[in-house]
Amino acid sequence: MFQSLLSLQLRTLINQPIRVAVGETLFTGTLLSISGNILTLSESTDSYERATRRTSVNLRQVSFIQVSA
Repeated sequence: MFQSLLSLQLRTLINQPIRVAVGETLFTGTLLSISGNILTLSESTDSYERATRRTSVNLRQVSFIQVSA
């Protein structure tokens, strides 16, 4: 039940910047979509080219999610 409520809440944050922790890994980017239990975000890399990549995360693996107030 919690995951469905979380999924509904996250849908209101699409196109907003978020930070998602999975274990020891922190992903920072723009929330693109929520599909079932999968969160997809566009993550900016800090490389010279400033490339972006899509990252998909299973909500069951998320330690925390941070959004801007």
